[in-house]
Amino acid sequence: MKQAKVLSEKEQQIVFNVAKRSRYPKRNTLMLMLGFYGGLRAVEIANLRVHNVLDENGEINEQVYLDATQTKGNKSRVIYLNKKVRKCIKDYIACEGLADKREVQLLRTQLGGGFTSATVRQAMKHLFAESGISNASSHSGRRTCLTTLANKGVGVHVIREIAGHSNLATTQKYLEVSSDKLSSAVELL
Repeated sequence: MKQAKVLSEKEQQIVFNVAKRSRYPKRNTLMLMLGFYGGLRAVEIANLRVHNVLDENGEINEQVYLDATQTKGNKSRVIYLNKKVRKCIKDYIACEGLADKREVQLLRTQLGGGFTSATVRQAMKHLFAESGISNASSHSGRRTCLTTLANKGVGVHVIREIAGHSNLATTQKYLEVSSDKLSSAVELL
C-alpha cells in the first residue's frame, strides 16, 4: 500500500496559499492546520466539535480530548494544539459565530452542516490538486506533521503519543527519512 506523500516546506506554503485564496479561506486553512500542525486524521477533523476546542471561558484548549466515537479504532485520545492552530481556531470560531454553538461540528460546510471524513478528504484532495501537488491526500498532513517532528529531533516515543498510536512500529511507518538526513547523521560520527 502506497503511503500518503510527505510535503516539503515549499509545497506546504503553496497549499496554504491556495487555501487562503479559496472560497472558504478560514475553514480550509483550519482544516489544513489541523492536519499539518495537529497531526489529526480526516475522521478526527470531521468529528471535532466546538466544545472540544473551546473551554467554558471561551478560550481555546491546548489539549483536546476526543472520545472513542470521534477517532479511528474506537479509542479515545488527547490532541495537542500549538499556538498557531489555537489562533486559527479562535479566528474561525469568531468569524463563523460558533462560540454559542458548542455541540456542532467545528468545520461547517457551505450548506451549514458538518463535514464527514469523506468530505474532509475530498476538500483536501481539491486543495492539493489546485496547488499542483500530486500524490497528496488528507493523510499527507498527518505524515508531514509527524515527519517534521522527527526531523526536528523529537523522540519517536513522544511522536507516538502525539499520533495516538499504541504501537511504536506504526509510528515508525509514518516517518520519512530523506537522504539529506542520512548524510547529516553519518557526519555526526
